[in-house]
Order: sequence, then structure tokens, then C-alpha cells
Amino acid sequence: MINASEIQRFSDFPLSKKTLKGLQEAQYRVVTEIQRQTIGLALQGKDVLGAAKTGSGKTLAFIVPALELLYRQQWTSADGLGVLIISPTRELAYQTFKVLRKVGKNHEFSAGLIIGGKEKKQTEPSRVEFLLLQHCSSSLMAEQQQWSEKKYSANQRK
Repeated sequence: MINASEIQRFSDFPLSKKTLKGLQEAQYRVVTEIQRQTIGLALQGKDVLGAAKTGSGKTLAFIVPALELLYRQQWTSADGLGVLIISPTRELAYQTFKVLRKVGKNHEFSAGLIIGGKEKKQTEPSRVEFLLLQHCSSSLMAEQQQWSEKKYSANQRK
């Protein structure tokens, strides 16, 4: 069992050498509160829903467990898609993809970024961007609550 109150650094989590090396190379060493509270639970296979302000480290809070899950299950390209991350904006999808590439660069997983949607000129509300990480074994949704709230608000204005 992982005791969140004892976690100060990423190296305090039971992470693979590949993930730790990626975190160190990307200059991520000390965990934030959202990371301290969620990564250990996710590593233990628990479902996690967290909310925190912008810049608090939410992206790493789900990227790190996703990488570890793949690594521990020895996921290969033959296993197909493992993780689908849905983001409410193009910017967040791209940011998540960049973090994934940095932290996961020592792993053998492939990743792809698919961005879709409608032009801002169109009156149809809400677009969804998809960030795909292949070779994972669970589905994750980034910022799903924010996306849902925006969609609900847009539908209420119709």
C-alpha cells in the first residue's frame, strides 16, 4: 500500500526505471498535491477522479500511472490501443501529448495525437479533441468534468 502522506518526490512511488528516468530528464522531481493524492491510488488499480486548478500537475497525475500500467502489463503493439485521453481543447490535447512524449520517451510505447472539431466560426457548440496513446490497458479522460460542464452550458444556451 502506498501512503500518500509519505510521498514527496516521484522517486518515492514504486515506478519503473524508465518512467523515473523520463521524469528526471524532464525536470520533474517533487510531486504536487494532486499527484501525491492520485498517483498511488491509480498505481494500485483504483479509479480516481480529481480536480485541481490550472498548473497544479493534473497531466502528470494521469500520465504516470498510464505509463506504469502499460509497462507492468508488458503491452505491445499487437495489443492495440490501450489508453484514450479526451481533452476539451486543442491546446490541452497538445500539452498532454508533449508531456507524454517527454516523460514516456524511455518506454517503447507509441503515441498519436488526433485533433478534430469545427471551426470557431460555426455555431455548433463544443468540439472534442482526442489524444491517443497506443498500447495501454485502460481508458482515461483528461479534464472530463470541465468538458462536460462546457457542453452542458452550451446546450443550455440553445
